[in-house]
Amino acid sequence: MSGPTRDELNREAIRQGVRARADQIKRQLFRWIGQNATPVDAVPMNVTLLEIAIEGHLAMTESETDTLDFVTKTFQRIAHKPTGGLQ
Repeated sequence: MSGPTRDELNREAIRQGVRARADQIKRQLFRWIGQNATPVDAVPMNVTLLEIAIEGHLAMTESETDTLDFVTKTFQRIAHKPTGGLQ
């Protein structure tokens, strides 16, 4: 039995790179939010961030089905992470 193909290794490297950059952006964004938002902003901030993510993905893909799949998979991934603060 052979190992992963070159294409599989490339896709995995890209996935890991995207995940690392996304995590870095999240840390920077959460830092900015912590410095600039008040507790009163919590709900509007959450709504805004969700809307930006959904609208941005929909604008890129122009596919409601793909965007719903993206939102569903993202929610499932986040919901199954161990708790203990923002990731």
